Amino acid sequence: MEAEKYCKWLADISDLPFALPTEAQWEYAARSRGQFLMVATDDGTYKATRVPASEHNGPRGINISTSWDREAFAKEMGWRTAGLSPLPVDKFSVSAP
Repeated sequence: MEAEKYCKWLADISDLPFALPTEAQWEYAARSRGQFLMVATDDGTYKATRVPASEHNGPRGINISTSWDREAFAKEMGWRTAGLSPLPVDKFSVSAP
């Protein structure tokens, strides 16, 4: 309710349309423009290096996170979560609109 009031106030003072996204708009944006992708990417494709990072690990992700990326980050942070580790929010480019 407060977010809706804020959007209305911002629209009133700026003369620009501001509103919270509908559920459909949110889903569309969250799913890379309606494409079925396992993870959102910046251009709708999965990109990874062709060469494994080492003989024991797979390729590094360019616009997606791979097991190697997650394991390397866990090691850097001193965590024992390996491939189940989250990555920092700004690790990859944002999803395309």
